Amino acid sequence: MMMSNTINPTNQSIEYYKSELVKRDEIIEKLFEEVDNLKDNQLKQNEIIKNLRKQLDNNWKLKEKEYENKLKELKIENEKLRIENEKLVKRERRRNVDFFLKTLDTKMEDTKIMTSEEIKEIEIYPQSSSNFLDLLNKYPVKEEKMIPDYVKAAEEKNYYEFRYDGGVDHSDHYHKRRAVYLK
Repeated sequence: MMMSNTINPTNQSIEYYKSELVKRDEIIEKLFEEVDNLKDNQLKQNEIIKNLRKQLDNNWKLKEKEYENKLKELKIENEKLRIENEKLVKRERRRNVDFFLKTLDTKMEDTKIMTSEEIKEIEIYPQSSSNFLDLLNKYPVKEEKMIPDYVKAAEEKNYYEFRYDGGVDHSDHYHKRRAVYLK
């Protein structure tokens, strides 16, 4: 009898451990199922993220193409406007030149009418005019860039000036000046 009692508790403990093992196996199976589900969810999320990235990239590419097309259109429009502007500027210049020539023609006709008589040039002799010499002495002119041409200055009596030769002797201004042709 005793033996049966001792077998019984060990039998119970074996049964208990078997049931515990079955429970643990079920828990492990559930955990594996959850892990599989998580892996599936992660794959789905990765696919969704990839699709979103592709969609964003496609949207950017479409916007970029759209902006490039707009830029091309604007460049074409700008070129057309530039050409039109050049044409308008040329027309305006032609009008201005035509207007100037017309006014010049009318002025020439007016001057021909007003000056029907011949006008003689009045020669100036500075030797006899002390006022003229005073005026020359009052405003001296520098001769740095002028090249004297005595022949032309002598031929065209109205186109010459007296300039200082660089002397400081104020009593002898007239002799230190020379005729310079003004171009």
